[in-house]
Amino acid sequence: MPSANCQLIVIADDITGAAEIAGIGWRFGFRVNLTMYRGEETVACPEQCDMLVFATDTRSMTEAEAVEETTRIANAIKNMGCTHIFKKTDSILRGHIAIELRTLMEITGITRALLLPQNPSRGRTIEKGMYYINKTPLNKTIFANDPEFPVTTADVSKLLFHKHSGKILILQRSMGERGLYVAEAATVEDVKRRAGEIKEGILAAGGADFFTAWLIARGYNVDAHAPFEGIQSKHALIILGSTNSKPPADFSYIQRQDIVQYNIPAVLFYREAPEQWIEKLKRAYAKHDSLILYINHPPRKGRDIALRLREEMGKAVAALLSERIPQELIIEGGATAFSILKRTAWNIFSIECEVTHGVIRMAPAKNPGITITLKPGSYPWGNLFDTA
Repeated sequence: MPSANCQLIVIADDITGAAEIAGIGWRFGFRVNLTMYRGEETVACPEQCDMLVFATDTRSMTEAEAVEETTRIANAIKNMGCTHIFKKTDSILRGHIAIELRTLMEITGITRALLLPQNPSRGRTIEKGMYYINKTPLNKTIFANDPEFPVTTADVSKLLFHKHSGKILILQRSMGERGLYVAEAATVEDVKRRAGEIKEGILAAGGADFFTAWLIARGYNVDAHAPFEGIQSKHALIILGSTNSKPPADFSYIQRQDIVQYNIPAVLFYREAPEQWIEKLKRAYAKHDSLILYINHPPRKGRDIALRLREEMGKAVAALLSERIPQELIIEGGATAFSILKRTAWNIFSIECEVTHGVIRMAPAKNPGITITLKPGSYPWGNLFDTA
């Protein structure tokens, strides 16, 4: 169990990644707060908090915006005086990872960083400088069709290259005095070994496997928690923000509730949604206890389309929340979750439980009557909807 005065800071580049890390902290017995820091308030680790996770949306921003946001948060953390920092990145290296890490290093004065993004526990490995998912080169997987960051190579150095971030060093044996290093790891044991090599003054960055190993290397142990037994609330608003997603119709909760489902109009791929679409959703939400909103159209590439989809989904859900706050708000997809939650007054959340790896339940400090569940698009639901 962490001590009462323990402070760990995590900065994540999307909100579901932040929630995933927060869930791991909860698993280890930390009292965890997740914050969507907006710059208006002074940042301090709450009194009843061992671990503070900053949820940003830098992965979805432009490079310049990502640097500005990283600078803002790094300065806030520096003023807090906390030196125990972990930078959560996308496990397959989407986003502006190298330049964000360089920015964080420059502001905090840290001269060495070790990045281990891959999760061998999920078949994601880096071997001989190449990234693989279940032994398939990254550019030969579905991530080649990512709408914002289509992968064209499995070469890690090329994936991370940025003209202003300096040379990316593939770590072979030991780290030098300065630099941004990427660690190869093909097994969970490889990850544990690298985590054990982290010394004070080295910025640790990467994925969930590395964070878990980093905590263990620092002497923390997993706490015993009763398994989550499925949501019981009657009123649920379920938002599936991943493109080409399908409603989880086979689960007992969904079947028993007979939840009405709405596919977003295809017109959103091309232009703003017609106002009557949101009015239609409002009428349905007023009539039914629960609602599922999802996207199931042929995927289209392009950052502009991705931004439009999440912004229109954010507007629609904000309109529904203004009508009625449900007992359960369940969101799949990090960018969609950020688009929704930034439109609310909620900016600090306490972690209630980890349903399964990456599926996290949390409560906003300003409205404890609602529970919010976040899930990355590619992760399974676990037993969230498996109720008796």
